[in-house]
Order: sequence, then C-alpha cells, then structure tokens
Amino acid sequence: EIGRSGLYRIGGFIFYELNERLKRLRERVVAFREMLDMSGEVAGAIGTMKALLRQAEARTEPFSDKAEDRRRAEFVDECLDDMDRSQSENLTDILTFLEFGFAPVEVTYKRRAGYQDDPMRSSRFSDGAVGWARMALRDQGSVFEWLYEPGSDRLLGLQQQPPPDWI
Repeated sequence: EIGRSGLYRIGGFIFYELNERLKRLRERVVAFREMLDMSGEVAGAIGTMKALLRQAEARTEPFSDKAEDRRRAEFVDECLDDMDRSQSENLTDILTFLEFGFAPVEVTYKRRAGYQDDPMRSSRFSDGAVGWARMALRDQGSVFEWLYEPGSDRLLGLQQQPPPDWI
C-alpha cells in the first residue's frame, strides 16, 4: 500500500467526532447504550435490523468445484457448528456492532479430539484438527484503545480494561 486510511488517530485513540461526548471511546459506548435504552425508535430500528439479519442462512461457499475447496468449505461449516455456543448465540453477540460500530470478539481454539468433560474442549469430531471453541464477545465499554502496527494503519488488536474480577 502506498496511501494511508486518513483516519485521524494519535496512538491507539481515534479522533473524528464533532460531538465532544463521542470523542472518547468509553463515553461513546455509554452514550450509545443510553440512546438504546431511552429511545424506542432507536431500539426498534436496531432490533428490526438484527431480526432481519438473523433470518439469513449462513453457509460457506467453496472457492471452486475442486474437491479440496469443497472439503475446506465443509470444514469451516463443521467448525461453526462445533463451538460450545450456537451460531445464533454467536450472531447475537456479533450483531452488537450495529449499536456500537464494532463488536470485539475473541476467537479461541480447540483440538477436535472427540467428547471431553469440558464443553470448551469437547468436539463432535475426532480428527485431531484444530477448530473453534468459542467466539467470545468482549464488552465494547471495556475497550481502552486500538493497537496499530507502528508506522502504519494496520489494526493489530485492542487493549481491554475490563472491570476488576473480584472472584
């Protein structure tokens, strides 16, 4: 790439909002939550979009008709159906991007080694391949800053500051 995204950011903080309250990520999330809680119109519009998107059928299309590409697509579908939560539950989490503009999801993995006592490690398959264990939503309000590759616009991840876990 030669050009840059043009996103106005300093370090891991993005500055492009005119509304002072929306300039800081955490305050933006709080403001959006308030809009959802206080406005029936906003909540109704978001709810309608989510309901429509949940009706879409999710499937993986192979890149070509070659046997290897068909097998890869089948493997992805198997992995999606083999997580500890349903696709519907995962989609519900992912669709929170409609409310906040982003939905940080941590993907965790497992070895497909058949039934295990731990639901996070258990699999319907015993082929030894690595599949997905979970796609876990991280609360948007816990995101502190975005992590970029130094000197570029390549997003690497995020830094999270969740509330303390006193357990």
